[in-house]
Amino acid sequence: MKKERIIDIVLVVLVLLFIGTFAVMEGFFRSYTPPESDPALTDWMKTIDDGTSVACINIPGTHSSGAGFCYPAYLLGNQDLTIRDQLLVGCRYLDIRVGLHGDDLILFNNFGKCRTSANPFSEKIRFAAVIEEVLQFLDAHPSETVIVAVKAENEKDDVAQVQTAIQEIVNAYEGRFYTENHLPALGPVRGKIILARRYDDMIHAGEKGGMHLEWKDQGSREAAASPFAVRDVNDALVVAVQDRYRYDVQDKWNAFDYTLTNCPANQWTISINFLSTMTGSKIPHPRAYAEELNARFLEKELVPGKMYGILAFDFMTREIAEKVIASNGL
Repeated sequence: MKKERIIDIVLVVLVLLFIGTFAVMEGFFRSYTPPESDPALTDWMKTIDDGTSVACINIPGTHSSGAGFCYPAYLLGNQDLTIRDQLLVGCRYLDIRVGLHGDDLILFNNFGKCRTSANPFSEKIRFAAVIEEVLQFLDAHPSETVIVAVKAENEKDDVAQVQTAIQEIVNAYEGRFYTENHLPALGPVRGKIILARRYDDMIHAGEKGGMHLEWKDQGSREAAASPFAVRDVNDALVVAVQDRYRYDVQDKWNAFDYTLTNCPANQWTISINFLSTMTGSKIPHPRAYAEELNARFLEKELVPGKMYGILAFDFMTREIAEKVIASNGL
């Protein structure tokens, strides 16, 4: 092998090691300041009429909600706020991705395991612990409801086994979950978790299995004329989703903005509009994309009282959540 070739290989290896080290350590060294509790954000649903369909409320949410500490963070980190702090700033939609870990369920983001702290060797986040944390929040703030949308993230897992593990946790908290497969009014679900599933009902749980919010993958990089897809689940539930997660930043903003303008949300149709993408450069860096996209959102004028549905973000902030909540015209 020629000397020049060996030098090229060594340089490539060194570059990859540098990138890999940075990717791992980005999350380890970031600072974190927990938000202060504010009743305007912790109890913002209090003034909404009990008869209002959940689909008719503009709800701030997060994409891959558990991926605050997920390594390599450069590639897989999606949030700065913990799940508890997302709830405190007003988020009422959580995107929870789970996988089997022995007999337990833990949170994943893609191939990465979500952890409890910046230490890459800290404990993995257990699904049961997330549910307990959400219920503790609801105990303290009974005017609220939280949609927990669960996805079976690991393609190697037996979905029936994943669903069985989820149902065991749901059954352990009888009366604390709304599990029917249609949209509820806010009143009956105050103080409860609305279970939404992004997987088929493999164990025939029926009305105990949750709202079926699964949608076809939107991973194409080609810009679609209409970026959101509408799916009729049943006579009482329609799902409209924009989740173009492979668009570049400009196309992603266009898709999100188009869905804001043409959102089909109504009392039977729940709309989920993601402002998150994993594509924009050769080495994905969700934080960089989110900084640009979130800044555009904060400049965007929302019409008070217009139905936008669920708006889900990477790297949620208090300012973003406040803007979504204010769009309800409260």
